[in-house]
Amino acid sequence: MKLGRELGLLDWIAYDKGFKPGSYDCRFKQWTEKGFTAICTVIQKGEMRSFQDLKNLFDLENQDLFRYMQMRDYYAKKVQKNEDDIQPIVKIIARAYHDDVPKVVSTLYSCLMEAKKDSTLYVKTKELNERISDEMWYDMWKMHQTTTQSHGWREFLWKNQICFFYTPKITCKQTNKHSTIMLETL
Repeated sequence: MKLGRELGLLDWIAYDKGFKPGSYDCRFKQWTEKGFTAICTVIQKGEMRSFQDLKNLFDLENQDLFRYMQMRDYYAKKVQKNEDDIQPIVKIIARAYHDDVPKVVSTLYSCLMEAKKDSTLYVKTKELNERISDEMWYDMWKMHQTTTQSHGWREFLWKNQICFFYTPKITCKQTNKHSTIMLETL
């Protein structure tokens, strides 16, 4: 998974190193105190909200108009990307700024696994000849977090579940690694 321009949606404009006015003008840092944090908080349907909307939403003043134009120009040139080209994981994190995302950990995990070539989906469908639903997958992980308060047991359960869902590619790498070590010792 390659994250490019869309990662800029999660940057805080006041601390974004690519946005030079943010490092020179302390007013951008004051915006964070008013709730204006990540760029995605001012984006609506792929476009930046109007200055009037931001004035009402974040209690900005008229003197912030020039700063808004600097930020809008930066967004258009460096961050803005077609909505369909944005990685799902970035969309989920950006949505979390606005809404309460249900099952956020399992949703993020699903996005990461979809981005990988050899995910556990291969094992679930091919080797087991069985389809494990997303709900069942979520319940398996939820059980680890709710059955005990002991961090040691949680880690043990987590490792067992991860070991069970090794992909063939991972096992192949482990097997080849051991065989090459054996050959080198001979």
